[in-house]
Amino acid sequence: MNRYWSVTIIGLFFVCSDAVYGATVPEKIPPKTQTVRSEAWYQEQAKLWGQLAKTNPEKAQNWLNFYTASKYAKAPDLQLNNIVERMSQHITGSFEYHFIKGWFLGSNGGEELLRAHQIAPNNPLIYGQLMMYYERQGEQNQLRLFCNKMLQSNLVSTELLNYSYNVLMSTDEQGILITEGENTTWSLWILQHSLEVRKDVMVLNLDLLLNKDYRESIVAAKQIDLPELDDSSAGTLQIKKYLCSALPEANPGRQFYFALTLPKARIGSLQSKLYVVGLASQHSKNGIDNMKLLKRNIEQRFLLDYLVVDFNGVPEYASGRLLRTNYLVPLLMLHDYYMSNNQEVPWNKLNGLVDKLAHESKQQEIVDNYITRNSKSTPAFKVDPNAIDIKKLDNSLKLIKGNLYAQDLEVTNGQYNKFLDYLKQGKHHELYEICRVDLSNFEEPALSLMKAYHFPRELLAGKPAPKKKNSFFEYPVINISYEAALNYCRWLTDQYNSVPNRKHQKVKFRLPERKEWQIAALGDPDFQSWDLKENTVEAFTRVEGSKKRPKKRYALKDFEVKYPWWKLDFEMRDRISNQFDCYLANVKIPDDTEIKCPPNPIGGDGFLMTSKCGAYFANGMKLYDVVGNVAEMLNEKGKACGGSWNHLPDECTISSIHEYQGPSTSVGFRVFMEVLEP
Repeated sequence: MNRYWSVTIIGLFFVCSDAVYGATVPEKIPPKTQTVRSEAWYQEQAKLWGQLAKTNPEKAQNWLNFYTASKYAKAPDLQLNNIVERMSQHITGSFEYHFIKGWFLGSNGGEELLRAHQIAPNNPLIYGQLMMYYERQGEQNQLRLFCNKMLQSNLVSTELLNYSYNVLMSTDEQGILITEGENTTWSLWILQHSLEVRKDVMVLNLDLLLNKDYRESIVAAKQIDLPELDDSSAGTLQIKKYLCSALPEANPGRQFYFALTLPKARIGSLQSKLYVVGLASQHSKNGIDNMKLLKRNIEQRFLLDYLVVDFNGVPEYASGRLLRTNYLVPLLMLHDYYMSNNQEVPWNKLNGLVDKLAHESKQQEIVDNYITRNSKSTPAFKVDPNAIDIKKLDNSLKLIKGNLYAQDLEVTNGQYNKFLDYLKQGKHHELYEICRVDLSNFEEPALSLMKAYHFPRELLAGKPAPKKKNSFFEYPVINISYEAALNYCRWLTDQYNSVPNRKHQKVKFRLPERKEWQIAALGDPDFQSWDLKENTVEAFTRVEGSKKRPKKRYALKDFEVKYPWWKLDFEMRDRISNQFDCYLANVKIPDDTEIKCPPNPIGGDGFLMTSKCGAYFANGMKLYDVVGNVAEMLNEKGKACGGSWNHLPDECTISSIHEYQGPSTSVGFRVFMEVLEP
């Protein structure tokens, strides 16, 4: 039976990193339902907006951003009150003044909020505060109205709504969910009142419960019972702690849930009575089978696709993205359950998601160590001394930056078939079905062609594979699933970490993030930023009337680099062929193209389909085939980079992103390696 994981673990996962670059121009401060930045970033912005408010105090927007940044930077009430008083000297009577004053006064600020709304009824910034006001007043129709307005305003990120949906789905019928903070509560109300999701759940916000009138109105409506509370001398933290413990005691017939976002200080005394059942913990005096509930919620109720595939290009600081880290707690608990019940296949389906979330939140090593420590067998795959050539593998890995490496070639049929053979010999039957080459969509004669591509005819007949130069063992593996690539990475990780004479003590092989792949494809060892457009590069450039080609620096925000051979001649950055019209990558040649390159008459580049890995020149990081040949899978399911033999040149660039549905003849993968222990 797994109890509530210590909030210290949740705190360990729930992190926010945000570099402050000493900017001198302040940025507009959006509501936290839309964007969340680090406390340090808000502090820096508060300083900048404070300077603007001082030099130009008649501009209301300066004060609005100054107060908002200060509030999000957790400035003390005395400092916030000082801002409000200074605003009254310069912009009294404005929407911004009454809105900020109402926000500052909290439960006593209703009149100010209504006045602000009367001044600017279509300004969406006030909608959330009015939702709080009408919930305190018990006016559900008005609450619903402003939930609808808030949803239509697009001030609530889809990411936050998805997360909040799974929070509601963590509760059983008629449950009572305890939350704190405005933004994580607003999204729950929007789901309930605007989208008709889990209206049976009663959402109780601790900040609202600080208000005595609100508490009494709920008790009077017989929604809950609550003992008398003398809050005349108690502080905010003491009241919230009391409410968290007193509510379940006073309502023994109701089921209480506590959101994982609640700080440890609120629920520390309850930990022995809380059981994680998803993105919330269920209260129970006598214990429950929370793993049964956790398994049901994650497998049957949760929406998880938005975590696996970035459908809408979620911005880095989108509200809700930071909350993704909270999924690691229930998912790792589920890992324990699967491993203890010898259910390897269900865990493998979640493994890629855990890996992605851990990497995004920079908790990869912590999660890896946890899984290793709590797994029945270490490593997960037994060591096969013949599985990998450790010296050859180490030599094939090229440094990207820091502790990140990439293999010089795309994964080949030969390498992948060793993995499949391992699964067969080890009787990993279910896993083999997930990872096998999928030829189910092919009919003759294409089926025979694909069989010959993946497996030499002699191997198909049960004989040893011959070492022929024309075998396809050195061609990229295709026709496999995203899950298969993840399991190959996991297998390779276990084999590497168990082989003697390896270069690094402990590593992890994985699929790359989009930004990692693009920087690797660019191939500039001296890159400055993981954002492609933020880099400057040095390349040889042509000078009219001169044979000399001096070096010159170019900012990629001003110049698009399509192909990885830009360094020797920057004018070649957007050309797929050289001066002889020979193609420099294995791509699809447009039908109306006249093929002039004498050595490569077949398809214009020498190949009708895939080519042998490494058939073309490497980039500046010594990586081959980063554009063309096969599109390479990312850690985002259904997304691949670089284009393939079946994509036109403009679709085979460093920035190209392709979507794929399941196994494909044009999609393969390249492994990246993260060094955990040198």
